[in-house]
Amino acid sequence: ENFYDKTSYTIMFGPDKCGEDYKLHFIFRHKHPKTGIFEEKHAKPPDVDLKKFFTDRKTHLYTL
Repeated sequence: ENFYDKTSYTIMFGPDKCGEDYKLHFIFRHKHPKTGIFEEKHAKPPDVDLKKFFTDRKTHLYTL
């Protein structure tokens, strides 16, 4: 009831499919110690085509 798509987070990690776009997220959200503004750091996208991991109907373990 209190958790939904706009709920704030500190770390987001995992696969995501939006339409025909396949992603693997690693996002770290933190408050900048000097400015007090929240900022996000995003990992670089992987160099492999992720579509096969979403469409092969197998279980996959993602590690960070």
